[in-house]
Amino acid sequence: MGFGNLLRFPSQVFNNNGIQWFIPYLMAVCLLAIPVLILEVAIGQAYRSGCVIGYNGLDRRFTGVGFGMVCIGYAVAIYYIPILSWVMVYFRSSFRSANDFPWKDNPQEYFSHVVNQVPAIPAVYSDDGSRVLQYASYPGVNLDGELVGWVLFSWFIVWICLYKGIAITARVVYITIVLPIIMTVILVGRGASLPNAGRGIKLYFGEFNADQLAAGKIWQAATSQVFYSTGVGFGYYSAYASYNSKFSDAVQDAMMICSANALFESFAAFAVFGVVGYLGLQPGVGDPVGTYTLGFYTLPSAIQEMPGAPFWSVLFFLTLFLLGISSSYALLDAMITTICDTHWGRKYKHSTIATIITIISALVSLFYSTGFGYEATNAVDAQISNISLIFVVWAECVCSTSFYRFVDVIGQVGAPSFWLYQCSYIGAQIIGNAIAHTVSDKIGAGVGFGVYIAGTIIAILVAKDPTVPAPKFWGRNKILNRVWWVGLYSVSIPLSSNIFIYLYYIGTPTCARSQLCRVCGQAVATTRLLGTHPSILRRTCALDHLLLRLPHVLRHTRRPPTDLRFHGCPSHRLSRPCRLHHPQEPQHLRTSRTPRGRKQTIRAPDGTRKG
Repeated sequence: MGFGNLLRFPSQVFNNNGIQWFIPYLMAVCLLAIPVLILEVAIGQAYRSGCVIGYNGLDRRFTGVGFGMVCIGYAVAIYYIPILSWVMVYFRSSFRSANDFPWKDNPQEYFSHVVNQVPAIPAVYSDDGSRVLQYASYPGVNLDGELVGWVLFSWFIVWICLYKGIAITARVVYITIVLPIIMTVILVGRGASLPNAGRGIKLYFGEFNADQLAAGKIWQAATSQVFYSTGVGFGYYSAYASYNSKFSDAVQDAMMICSANALFESFAAFAVFGVVGYLGLQPGVGDPVGTYTLGFYTLPSAIQEMPGAPFWSVLFFLTLFLLGISSSYALLDAMITTICDTHWGRKYKHSTIATIITIISALVSLFYSTGFGYEATNAVDAQISNISLIFVVWAECVCSTSFYRFVDVIGQVGAPSFWLYQCSYIGAQIIGNAIAHTVSDKIGAGVGFGVYIAGTIIAILVAKDPTVPAPKFWGRNKILNRVWWVGLYSVSIPLSSNIFIYLYYIGTPTCARSQLCRVCGQAVATTRLLGTHPSILRRTCALDHLLLRLPHVLRHTRRPPTDLRFHGCPSHRLSRPCRLHHPQEPQHLRTSRTPRGRKQTIRAPDGTRKG
């Protein structure tokens, strides 16, 4: 939980008001956030390191994806801490009676005073709007002393949390998670009970503006909000997952994180929209609200109407501060973990690296305490959330599907067919988006799909006949066999442990889930070793063949979890086929090894002990 839940989510929904918001939002949670989070957690657990080392382990060409994730998280942390200075100004102003709250008469005006907002000189355009005659300028370049002081104080608290690494972080979480939940429940109750609160809640949950779904704005906003609030693409999940056991339940963790995040921010928004109705705010009137602005407009107004308002105000802004701290040290920890994983980073203590990174970051973040810091925060957040973050997550998915173990596909269909398909797949997205932004979204979509379909047909025609048949339906004839190898084999390896396993997971009983998750953990661990062995015999243990065996595995839910390990496939015997994929072998011949290497006895279906 963080600012993305309490402050950013209500602002995004207010600019795209209506229940139609939840259509792209829930699609992004189920189809994007959960599968990608499973991927990030599994990589962290398998490689016992951060995202840079993890993606380098998948393929040395993917190292840039890991660096991109770390840089995105670090850039967000730089402007995240200055937002805490705004919170602390409100916190300082809460130590007075409710009648003397400075935001009582005009919350919007007081917020502009808090952030030291100096109005920008707007740009001048030509009469037809085709040319810029004079660019916008920002005269406010002076630092605000109080904001600078609170920024440095916030960085000091973050440094304390990072100093000893996971030992301190694990304890801080108990406070930063429990207190916000309690405070959110209280605020929802108060916000929903204010006069005219129903008007605001209707804007949130009682209207359906179908015309917004035809535009790309709401889809982009929903996707970036899901990535931002869930934390996908920032790299710290891989960093934290590196502390887990290699066989931890990555599927369950990802589902719990994304589901709890979506439920919490959807519930917390009722507090904000209750106050929106009380204040009479309307979307579409004037400029869109800033990324984090709506919460500062509304929630203090709800608090001042509560009995004992000073106490609740102090507690609320303290809660916001703790939320921001918990998110900030998570973002910075990804950068610190990356540096500690390098050869020269291992020469220094974790505390030394954390101190250096904190000092440098604190000096850079002072930029956002100037008179144009508020505009800079909104501009940088829009650039990162709407473009950079989405591109990084896209790169994660493409590298983990289309280009992971691509030599297998080239060996079956040939290099011309493979690269032609990939160029049409990626080129269609680039060309389609370019035309959509310059000409028309409908024309862009048509051209994009046309390029992809044409490139796929040509790639299938020029492909050579694979020597290994595709599974089941796809292996019936030569054309379907080529289609599977060209377009489907690349996604079957990692997505079988993400999307498909996720779908199986939510539809299976608990006894089968524990078995399935152990298969996922062992599969991810062995994929690291199998990635450099392109032979068909060694690929029998890969995740792509695991998908074919899932229905058979899930039907036998009474078997112990160890019966689903990749039997006979330890790292020093990669050339042996995996018995899990060869049901013709007698089950009583199976043996298993625990993660520590000890032999384990398996019971056969007749109840006898075999070892």
